[in-house]
Amino acid sequence: MPKDSGDRQLEIVPANLLDRQFAAERPHQKWIIDFTYLRTAEGWLNVAARIDLFSRLAVGCSMSTA
Repeated sequence: MPKDSGDRQLEIVPANLLDRQFAAERPHQKWIIDFTYLRTAEGWLNVAARIDLFSRLAVGCSMSTA
């Protein structure tokens, strides 16, 4: 798995707007992003998904090798 040094430039880290409040009253009110790394025969693949907290369904996804 690709290594994460943990170094962050605090001035570019976005504020935590949800503050662990994961309930939504209507669609497209709150989205979260989740990502993971998958090992493939050709190397690591980054996979990300955007999830609507109202429906709990993925409303977008992306894959990349970089």
